[in-house]
Amino acid sequence: MANEFHFGDKVCKVSNSTAVELYIEYHHLNTTVDTFCTNITMCKVAHYSEYCEWLYTGTGLQYQLLAGPLFQVLFSVMGIPVSLIMEKFTINRKLVIAVCAILWSVVVALTGFSKEYLHLVITRLALALFLRGFGLGLFHWGVYVAFSMAFVMDVVVDHLGWRWAYWITAVPGIVVTALMIVTVKEPRKEIATVDKNNARHSKHAYPDSDISFCSPLFVVLLITSSLRCGGGYVFRYNINNYFRYYYPHYPYEHFMTWIPVVMGIFGALLGGMLADKAAYYRGYAGRLYVFNMCIFVSIPLSIGVLYLSPPWCFILLIPNYAAIEMWGGIAMASVVEQAPRGRQTLALAFYVFSINMFGGNLNTVVPFMKSAIGLRYSLMVLHPGVYTLALIFCLMTIPLAKIRMKHLSEITTDDERKSLLNSETQNIN
Repeated sequence: MANEFHFGDKVCKVSNSTAVELYIEYHHLNTTVDTFCTNITMCKVAHYSEYCEWLYTGTGLQYQLLAGPLFQVLFSVMGIPVSLIMEKFTINRKLVIAVCAILWSVVVALTGFSKEYLHLVITRLALALFLRGFGLGLFHWGVYVAFSMAFVMDVVVDHLGWRWAYWITAVPGIVVTALMIVTVKEPRKEIATVDKNNARHSKHAYPDSDISFCSPLFVVLLITSSLRCGGGYVFRYNINNYFRYYYPHYPYEHFMTWIPVVMGIFGALLGGMLADKAAYYRGYAGRLYVFNMCIFVSIPLSIGVLYLSPPWCFILLIPNYAAIEMWGGIAMASVVEQAPRGRQTLALAFYVFSINMFGGNLNTVVPFMKSAIGLRYSLMVLHPGVYTLALIFCLMTIPLAKIRMKHLSEITTDDERKSLLNSETQNIN
């Protein structure tokens, strides 16, 4: 794609190895075929056009814009109106999801017909628009499956071309939409009419609903999650280019096609179970202990993944991927549980907006840092380095949580919620 549209970073590469080998032998040059075109002047001089050519790597600012802002900004902003429309009006939700899924598949297929970079920009924006509606019907596990499938598509690109990768990807959306229309029934949506007396009763039942959800704990949780999410996005959007650049002849897809999906799902399950168990014994703060542990464990493992050569980097990636994917459910639960009753949906909306708007655009820093210190060290800073910064903020949540939970537990009258807010160890029956 990048070579066809000429966007992103470019390097001077050998175009005809046989011709280069004969040229070196004829002129008795002290060089090899692999290093013959490392001098970029070879690609600038017309005399060497038979031997060297520009290779567009697909990295650089234009790629990072496609991966980040052109998708994440619209995807984040559209969450608010889509949620309001779905909740406030009597709309057939199954039909909305089906329409979004069909349109998403059509846009993916249209991407395969792109003729220039601007077409990619337009289709990327459209994908963000329709994925927001489609995403309402997806499980979080789909992220791991999709990430692994991206490396399967590398094989398709090598054999059939990049356009076929988009055309093939569009097919499952159409199939799933057809199955959903046939098999899924629209659940009955009851719209409750609340009068003033019921509103006063609800306010009396949940006295903590008057407390602002924008507490220091909430702000630090958003910063922590945004940094953690940003470091993860940098890894996901650049790891393919990283392996292609540093290990072009190693079959990394043999590992990346199964590690994200298997260990991602395992990590999400393990994180949820550990967080629930910790919350049972230590209350709300227990989840934060697990949150800190996940980030702490992932930092040295992430450094090893970027520092070591294959296959050792992939061996470390197995436990690392489980560790880095344990945080998602824990962070969401932490944001919701610290919020007052009646403000939890609003708190969750701010959380989703923040991690996508701020964390999702961190990858735009990669091309500027890469030009100064190289791709490997750029990822070191923006992946495990940002995780380290996230850990610092995450450690701050524990004392803030104790203050916040003590205040909420003194106000709430809900016994079940009060036990969760309590930091004392629970007794086993």
